[in-house]
Amino acid sequence: MWGQCFCITPNLQLATKAGKGAGLHFAGGLPTHLFSSLGASPEVQLSTAAAGQPMSLSRYSTEGLNGIMANILKNFNREVSDTQLLMVPQALQRVVALDRCLSVPAGAVLLCGPAGSGRRSLLQLVAHAHGLKWWSPRISKTFDAAAFRAELKDILRAAGIEGTPLLLFLEERHLGADPGVLELLNSLLSAGELPGLFGADELSKELAALDSKRDKDTLYQGPPNSYAYFLACLCRHLRIAISLDPSSESFKLRLDQNPALLNRCSMLWWQGWSNGSLQAIAQDRLQGVFTDMNCSDADKSELLASLLKLHGSAAIQLGAAPRKFMAAADVYAAVIQKKRGQLLQQQQFLKSGLDKLAEAAGTVDELSRQAEAQRSLLATKQEEADTAMTHIQSSMEAAADRRREVEQLRQQLGETEATMQVQRGEVEAQLAEVQPLIDAARAAVGGIKADNINEVRSLRMAPDVIRDVLEGVLLLMGQEDTSWAAMKAFLGKRSVKEDTINYDAHRILTTPGLRNKLDKLMASKGASFEKEVAYRASQACGPMAVWVVANKSYSEVLKQIAPLENQLSQLKQGLAESQDRLSQCQSELAQLDEQGSHTLFWAALRRAV
Repeated sequence: MWGQCFCITPNLQLATKAGKGAGLHFAGGLPTHLFSSLGASPEVQLSTAAAGQPMSLSRYSTEGLNGIMANILKNFNREVSDTQLLMVPQALQRVVALDRCLSVPAGAVLLCGPAGSGRRSLLQLVAHAHGLKWWSPRISKTFDAAAFRAELKDILRAAGIEGTPLLLFLEERHLGADPGVLELLNSLLSAGELPGLFGADELSKELAALDSKRDKDTLYQGPPNSYAYFLACLCRHLRIAISLDPSSESFKLRLDQNPALLNRCSMLWWQGWSNGSLQAIAQDRLQGVFTDMNCSDADKSELLASLLKLHGSAAIQLGAAPRKFMAAADVYAAVIQKKRGQLLQQQQFLKSGLDKLAEAAGTVDELSRQAEAQRSLLATKQEEADTAMTHIQSSMEAAADRRREVEQLRQQLGETEATMQVQRGEVEAQLAEVQPLIDAARAAVGGIKADNINEVRSLRMAPDVIRDVLEGVLLLMGQEDTSWAAMKAFLGKRSVKEDTINYDAHRILTTPGLRNKLDKLMASKGASFEKEVAYRASQACGPMAVWVVANKSYSEVLKQIAPLENQLSQLKQGLAESQDRLSQCQSELAQLDEQGSHTLFWAALRRAV
């Protein structure tokens, strides 16, 4: 079944002769019109692939097909890999030949040509255009026929069971280690399957997923069993490509031992590139050099001709492949860019040296002008020193005054600090009596669980105890609205515990009317704020009731010690003012000392001159 789906595609020379007979016109050895399926819409490609039918080939002009390939190459560079492919006319012909081979169900192609003839890169581009997943086994030290059998399981499962369109690609590096790899591929090409690849139980399990899919496939006309449908799906979705180098010693032996490579594959024999194509490829790779070096057309032509001549000689004498030509162009570009960079660096180095010399000459002139200016400045400073000598006595006297004031300020500061320490001790002693209460209340609030808060919020109508406690909390928080909705909104805040714990009891004294409201609430609803009563009402309201009572007690102590705090604040303010004045006097004293030293220096300098 698999073998019947493969077609033998004529080689390029036969296709060219057939094209002439069909009315195609050639210019310079290249056809002006080509047949391809690459211009088909995605919908047509999907429907044709689903039906297992060959893609229709449409007639395009070379210019029109070039435009289509430009878009395909752009998408390929963006979605798959940024490549250096240049779509010269000869490459376009090879793309069309590959397209024809992959447009039929179970298409297989044998690519014969030297390294650099575009076998892999052009095939990968056409596979992407056909929506085929690229599958090329990874090479490792243990890659052999057994490893390839494992790969084939995944490949046949993806194409036959999952229905993934894919292209299996093998090249020389896959075949060198173990000849069994090519034998497996030969069996797959010949029979359309690999007997024994799947065990009986494994095959039954894999094919079970195809039963319902086969019944729904209206395009399938084969035998009504899952294995036949599995082979049909392979024909639809699997394409195979083998790339061989005819110059290899094992090339003929491989073809003799694996006849399916000739009988079941379309053979494309590519003998490198024409001189025109090589010249276009070299010009594309050297475009950066031409631009940087500002080469004339004659220089470009001469360089390209030299590269072609060098490659031609190497191809005749050493059998150099087209890849060597491309590598030579890349190496030439790299060498030129490196030498150009070195010359530019050397030029910049010499330019920097000249700039340094010019800078040194300017520096000498500038130093000469500065020396003359310094002489004039020295004379001026001598006059200033003479004038400053008259102020030495007054500066010394002012410095003595500042020193006496500094001593007085230091003594005053010491006395103020001692008084402030006594006042601070009295304040802290009175606060120490109620501080444990407020700390315990904060710890209790911090221990409230979210479930306890959510339980209170879930109440449609809260008991009086809960409402009274929450009303006290809202009053302390400065919230006038004490409705049940406002209480639930307050409990719903994420920062409710943090706001409560960080509450400052001074707000009770500084907020107008707050203490009177709180006293009135505690007088009328005092029973609700008892610890046992509040905890029985709610595990969330208990700590809050303790917190309200603690803050009220704390505010009463704050009210009692308010005069002491005011005195302490005044002492702090006076201490800060005295410290500022001390700093000012010390600064003035330092300035006077500096002025005196400066004046003495110029006086000594004047005497020395």
